[in-house]
Amino acid sequence: MYTAFDNAKAYTYSNLGKTASWADPPDKHFKFPYRLLRQDQFSDLKDWSNAFNDVENWINLNALVAISSNLETYLATVVPLALASDVGALYGAPRRIDGIEILKHGHAKAFNFEQQAVACTKDHWSKRLAAYERLTC
Repeated sequence: MYTAFDNAKAYTYSNLGKTASWADPPDKHFKFPYRLLRQDQFSDLKDWSNAFNDVENWINLNALVAISSNLETYLATVVPLALASDVGALYGAPRRIDGIEILKHGHAKAFNFEQQAVACTKDHWSKRLAAYERLTC
């Protein structure tokens, strides 16, 4: 979505720059096929451009939220797996307890890492980072 919009914006403004003026009516350069998107919705091309920039801001924020959500999902999956393989990290003794051996011998639910995963994926970003650093140091 972000890349498609960025390319469409560059193409649109590049073509408008060849023939358009800010004072032009938008319907001189665009078709408005839907009744809700009438050409008289914008007073001139500058007004249309301001609305277009508002949409760009919305798309940027939407992309940021999507990326943040993907990061949270990734961390919620990776943190418990990492802790299950190195249980000693919880006790300040990383690489001393082989968590895989625990899992191999039928104790798949020996530990509950939900609290640590939630600490890395919920609350303010500074608290998330601090929780992650506590687990990795």
